[in-house]
Amino acid sequence: VLSSPKGVYLNYTNVTFRYTPSDIDLGACELWGDFDGEFKLNQTDLSPINYSENTFNLTLSDGVYTWNIRCSDIEGHFAFDGNKIFYVDTINPGVSIQSPVGKQTSRTGIPLQFLVNDASPTSCWYNVEWAIGGIVKSNSSIAN
Repeated sequence: VLSSPKGVYLNYTNVTFRYTPSDIDLGACELWGDFDGEFKLNQTDLSPINYSENTFNLTLSDGVYTWNIRCSDIEGHFAFDGNKIFYVDTINPGVSIQSPVGKQTSRTGIPLQFLVNDASPTSCWYNVEWAIGGIVKSNSSIAN
């Protein structure tokens, strides 16, 4: 059973892969993944603890990764659980506002133009405040 990471965005590079093997005569477990671009064997644990959570650890750069655990018993039988995907994203998105800038003479028809730069999917929202303080509009989501 693969516990984590599964379908998550991690904002750190030291990744712990958690899994629980179960077999009457458990032999070894292996970490497989596409950590360098090719899905292949990465590490082997020759003495995993049966029916308990076990771990493998890797330091990874930002990217999208697929991983799996393959365990075998002393009879040579083996099983994979099913590939899991996760993301490492340690770089904050960049935002640049082109408009509005300066003072505005109207409360309507003010264009909002901005650029967002990030390798991962982003969501954006904005707030409008009076220059003297106080919120006019808060946490308004921007579609697409």
